Amino acid sequence: MNVLSIETATQVASAALLREKHLLGEFFLNIKKNHSEKLLPMIHQLLQDAEMPSKEIDLVAVSIGPGSFTGLRIGMATAKGLSYGWGVPLIGVGTLDAMAFSQRTYPKAVVPLINARRQEAYGAIFLEGVRKTDYFVWPVAVLLDKLKEMGQLAPLFLGDGAQVLSIELQEALPEARFVGAGSIDNRAGHVGFLALEEYAQRKEDSLADLAPFYVRDSQAEQNLKRKMNHE
Repeated sequence: MNVLSIETATQVASAALLREKHLLGEFFLNIKKNHSEKLLPMIHQLLQDAEMPSKEIDLVAVSIGPGSFTGLRIGMATAKGLSYGWGVPLIGVGTLDAMAFSQRTYPKAVVPLINARRQEAYGAIFLEGVRKTDYFVWPVAVLLDKLKEMGQLAPLFLGDGAQVLSIELQEALPEARFVGAGSIDNRAGHVGFLALEEYAQRKEDSLADLAPFYVRDSQAEQNLKRKMNHE
């Protein structure tokens, strides 16, 4: 099975091409540019370099969040357009699940974090590849309390949220480890590998119903709710 996967949940724009359990190619840009300008040319170049015509794609996979509201919408619209145009199934994969995928063998808690601003992070806590919490958007203090409650004092943190909050996390958990700042944790390749597993278990998602998963309202929605509450 040939899989085209897309990851646009953060400032990283990434596309990957897989054939079963083999990564054939992967592009990513971490330059804070508009994903809408970069994603389709990236996919076109990837298919061209791999010498794979679109008719040979069997599955499209996309990261569905949480993350950037704009980035997620761009990735979702692109994935749906390609799935419909090529007549192939579509699978949505949780962004945090895809981030944790590459760290499944870590013996203690794995905590992928995406910067949510305001000293908060989108995240989840995984043990042995299994998610043990709901997806959350928490300040550092709440996350630390949860890890201590679980007895996880030496977790592995990854993602841009971990980089932003690293000082507070390291001071509170001296035994914690961090995936290096030079790594790209939001990778389309991870989305593709996880999508293959999920497709084998539950088949495709509905093209009409699949939607980004935000965890919290957008800033505009929050402002509207505050305005309505004060009226």
